[in-house]
Amino acid sequence: MKEKNQKASSVNKKKNQKASSVNMKKNQKASSEKRENSQQLSSKKKKNSQPSSSVKRKAEREKNPRNPLRAVIPLPAIALFLLAFVFLVFLIFSYSKEKEEKVVSQENKDTLTIIAPQLSEAADSFLLYQGEEAVLIDTGVKDDADTILEMLKEHNITSLKTMILTHYDKDHIGSAAKILEQIPVERCYMTIGSEESDTYEDFVEALHATDTEQIMLTEKTSFYVADVKYVIYPPLSYQYEQDTDNNRSLITEVTYMGQHLLFTGDAQEERMAEYMDSQYVGTAFDLVKIPYHGREAGLVQSMLAAYQPSYALITSSTEEPVSQEVVDLLAAAGVKIYYPYDGQVTIRVKESGIVVEQ
Repeated sequence: MKEKNQKASSVNKKKNQKASSVNMKKNQKASSEKRENSQQLSSKKKKNSQPSSSVKRKAEREKNPRNPLRAVIPLPAIALFLLAFVFLVFLIFSYSKEKEEKVVSQENKDTLTIIAPQLSEAADSFLLYQGEEAVLIDTGVKDDADTILEMLKEHNITSLKTMILTHYDKDHIGSAAKILEQIPVERCYMTIGSEESDTYEDFVEALHATDTEQIMLTEKTSFYVADVKYVIYPPLSYQYEQDTDNNRSLITEVTYMGQHLLFTGDAQEERMAEYMDSQYVGTAFDLVKIPYHGREAGLVQSMLAAYQPSYALITSSTEEPVSQEVVDLLAAAGVKIYYPYDGQVTIRVKESGIVVEQ
């Protein structure tokens, strides 16, 4: 009986141990699951409390954007805006330029512009134009051709209505041949006679090779180019006692908007006396091109008394200087003197008067 009880007690003890072991394992498993759940919950909370890297970057960009406009406006919209802005600037610039060109064009139409270019020596050449219609009086020496052609190009003169050659000295017709070869000339007024020189022969050859109308003047002629009136007086004699070549000079009166200008070539005392006695009609001239490069004081004195000019052009040079007596006479009469040899002279004639710049 005692053994039986001991055996039963041993069995119960083993059962209890086994049950205790099972309970312990269960408790360990539950504890482990609890820790895992706790860790997962902690990780989840941490994850929820800390934003992702992409969220971080987005928040950082919104906080400190590199391009504020980009953060608000999409790139295509920015490009379209810039394109429209550039186009608007272009339109404004084009309109301003067109308006300026119209103003300049209108000013040219209302103004007679006279250019006396700086030539290589004591020589004559004068460009007169209103709008695009131009007249050239004399052409300097042969070496001045490029200067004169460049002057025409600079002032958008592509053709000449009229070329006036006062006489045939080389310092007045020197560049005529090349000019005739380079641009169209509608008509050419010349004085009587001829001259034995290579310069003259080159001019005649070039003239005959063009369609230019050739007019050798033997009587007074007048015409208009645009709104400018030209009156040309030819010599009344074929032969003069002194310096026939110079005294055969054509003398040209130019009138625009009530302003009067006189171009005299190389006329000397006989020719100028002839003009004043037989051709001159008593007009006061605002501007006079002093004849024969300003070398004859007696001639200038008689001109001053008759013409009473405000401005004078003298085509002298260092090698062929103006007479000091001529300078003194003009200064005493209050005449402003301009020397093209010292630099280009620009004369603008308007209804309001004459403006001279150098």
